Amino acid sequence: MEASDVTFHFGKEMKKRRLAKGWSKEEFAELYAKALGKPEPLNVKAIEALERSEVGPVSPNRREIIAFLLDMPLAGMLLNETSIFVPNIQTRKRLDIDESMEALKKYWEQHLKSTSAHLLDEIDDRIIDIEKEIPYAINMQDRRVLQEILYKYHIVISCILDGEYEHDKAISHLTKAIVLSRKLKDETLESAALYRLGNIYLVAGRIDNATTTYSQALHLARDTQVNGALLLKRGLADSVLAGRTKENRDRLNAQVVQTIENGGEIAKQKFDYDEHFLKLNKERYHLDKAAALINIGYYQEAINEIFAIRQESNSECRNAYSTMLLGKAYFGLNNYTLAASMALDSLPVFKRIHSKVNVYRIARLYRELKESPAANKVEVAELGLELWKYDPKLVRR
Repeated sequence: MEASDVTFHFGKEMKKRRLAKGWSKEEFAELYAKALGKPEPLNVKAIEALERSEVGPVSPNRREIIAFLLDMPLAGMLLNETSIFVPNIQTRKRLDIDESMEALKKYWEQHLKSTSAHLLDEIDDRIIDIEKEIPYAINMQDRRVLQEILYKYHIVISCILDGEYEHDKAISHLTKAIVLSRKLKDETLESAALYRLGNIYLVAGRIDNATTTYSQALHLARDTQVNGALLLKRGLADSVLAGRTKENRDRLNAQVVQTIENGGEIAKQKFDYDEHFLKLNKERYHLDKAAALINIGYYQEAINEIFAIRQESNSECRNAYSTMLLGKAYFGLNNYTLAASMALDSLPVFKRIHSKVNVYRIARLYRELKESPAANKVEVAELGLELWKYDPKLVRR
């Protein structure tokens, strides 16, 4: 089929559907750039050029992205350099949805027990495959199923990237997940994605961003487990701010504890299914509460929280995390040697499972120990040596 025979005009259809959604050229330029993984919005003139073009972008991937964003029809979305054609949907290999969901479950299981960094390229490829499948959906229900799967893949890869300290990449995937949740008009999915985004801000030290994001998510949250997880992390974020504040400390500290207790009431419940892989339970409540208590200077109370559940956990990672928290609490009580010993006990686990975020937390504790009266203790030197073996940059001043 020659291009001149085609009545479908890509640019006109694109403009019509953009206007139907109520999006300005600037808004679409920003959204399109995010879908392409670009840090800055595209120039509006690029959008204007697309809307004048009869055949659209040369790249099939870019045409499919525009089709996805604007719900454009399949006809005319794919072309080679000289022709436009409607693909034969009957003969192309369709995405195996059941296999995609089974793989997703395995990615989560791997992420929750050990490193999943080696799976990043594989998951990226699956995301591309799902994105390519969406324009071929034969009805809105099929499209919705694919969009939900794509949402879940963006969530899992963002969590893996967060563990690798790749915060910008993780935020990019979560932004796409949030866009998908809004297209689906699903407030539970949106609140769960915002929860993950808040967690990244929290780990990155962007506490104001974290509290704002958690507040947005709490406003939307209808799912009990999502709400409980949000309350725990909101309390933890608030504890960082309270620990930095000199005025009204007692009132702020009480608010922190109450927020976490509210989340704890939910976390202590028994749930049959963990749809969003939140791992919300009593152990999680005690650990988040302990971390918050350390932030506000209640060190002995934090130790009590950790020992309340220390014998119950069957998770090696969570046991190592609780040991690290004990180290931070003992440091707060000026028991520097014990703090270093706790850090030394937990570090091998984090190194073996490649939990960079927790290795970096131990590195911060090491730097604090080096500024303490125990700077020259053997235990501190041993901790520094183990960190140096992992990454020399972690111990350089």
